[in-house]
Amino acid sequence: MNMNTALLKQKIKEDLLSTKEFIDYKWIASEKGIIKISDNHFDLISFEIWQSYISESRELAIAVYPNIGKQFKIMHDWYLPFRAGNENKYKYDYTLYYNTEKYGFPSEYLFSKERDNFDEEYEKLKNALLYTSNQVINDFKTLKDIYLKFEFGVLVDGLISIHDFTCLDNFDDLIFNQFDWIFEFLFLIRLFCNEKFEFFKNLLFLQFKKVVDFGHPDALERYLKYDEIIESMIKYQNDNNLIPEINI
Repeated sequence: MNMNTALLKQKIKEDLLSTKEFIDYKWIASEKGIIKISDNHFDLISFEIWQSYISESRELAIAVYPNIGKQFKIMHDWYLPFRAGNENKYKYDYTLYYNTEKYGFPSEYLFSKERDNFDEEYEKLKNALLYTSNQVINDFKTLKDIYLKFEFGVLVDGLISIHDFTCLDNFDDLIFNQFDWIFEFLFLIRLFCNEKFEFFKNLLFLQFKKVVDFGHPDALERYLKYDEIIESMIKYQNDNNLIPEINI
């Protein structure tokens, strides 16, 4: 088989959509993946695909790098007016996602362009997707699950959940390289660690300033609207009956 990117995508699409575990999914070309849409969230498996190389056999290959995640609509929609550019650009953004490597599988799958290793490599990919998607779906059913369990790159030396982040006493190692996440952190902190919301709102504002000083092209606008964005978030939560928990 003379494998190319178009043929590989077609074969992955046809097989996944005929698999009983993904029977309720549909293919979404813009994301090169499959999606299952519910009333308040969607589950999405997307694929980054690029030209690569199998070093052991010195073969040209096509690399497939899968991401498995969810978008919670209620966390996504309120912030759209503050994002840069066309809102459609962010339509399928994840609230959270993992690569298959998180659960002990390879991070990428290499399909040779010089010999037919499709069945062998695809079986590895499919097994990893079945396991990882089941874990993500079951581990993150609610907003509180995200707060308690989802790990993000916030410390220099490792990953930490938002819940554990709120329990830290020392923030010397705090880092952010994507400023939009700051507002999602605060969205969850206000709901599930409300007694520390003001503290973290002020702390993250100072962190946001570091991103601006570093020269991120879209950060300044949001930095100048920081209070407006926070007020919009609080109003949105109140309007949608998202009541903060009190933990004293």
